[in-house]
Amino acid sequence: MPEGDRPPLTHAALFTELLRLARQQTAVLSAGDPVSFIDLMNERESLMQCLPGLAASEAGENANYQTANLAAQIEQILAVDRENQRLLARALKETKAELERVHHGRTALSRYGHLSLPPEARFCDRML
Repeated sequence: MPEGDRPPLTHAALFTELLRLARQQTAVLSAGDPVSFIDLMNERESLMQCLPGLAASEAGENANYQTANLAAQIEQILAVDRENQRLLARALKETKAELERVHHGRTALSRYGHLSLPPEARFCDRML
């Protein structure tokens, strides 16, 4: 959501939005879309900039309840982020394996270009 369209955030709303974005990151990682993952990461980063401004604005009678609720939301975000980290590690491992296969293939292909054959070997399709 663009910043201009965003209503004033409370801690609860901020962490709910961060959790939603973290879950979206899981979905795009699972779909193999690293560009959208990075876009969502940037969106999360901009939301995190709002945290200092929320400071004591929500303190009140039910502060203990709010603190427990926020702690639960943060735990959920951390759990989703751990899953995202696992998915990223797997994607990096798969990318590394693919790059190794490409390198092996290119090396093998380049070997064919360096064969030293006698000139008469160029016309192997003719019977002598």
